[in-house]
Amino acid sequence: MNETIAKLEEICQKYPQSIPVAVAAEFEGIDPETLRTALKNKTCPFGYISNPGYRAKFVIPTLTFYMFHTCGRVFDTGAVV
Repeated sequence: MNETIAKLEEICQKYPQSIPVAVAAEFEGIDPETLRTALKNKTCPFGYISNPGYRAKFVIPTLTFYMFHTCGRVFDTGAVV
């Protein structure tokens, strides 16, 4: 579990505003296209799609991603989230 939290915090530090789909998908252990489909279908609890259509933008807010994966608990590991 410590490795998972450490990886999550590393991602959050590297991407403080929003997390790229490929990075989030790798953390989830799924294909990026699967995550994009979940975002399109509004079945992803930590992200959304803005400007749906040809030039859709997939948005995964960093804080939402972190809070989803920690069930709202902020770990005191010294990392800035």
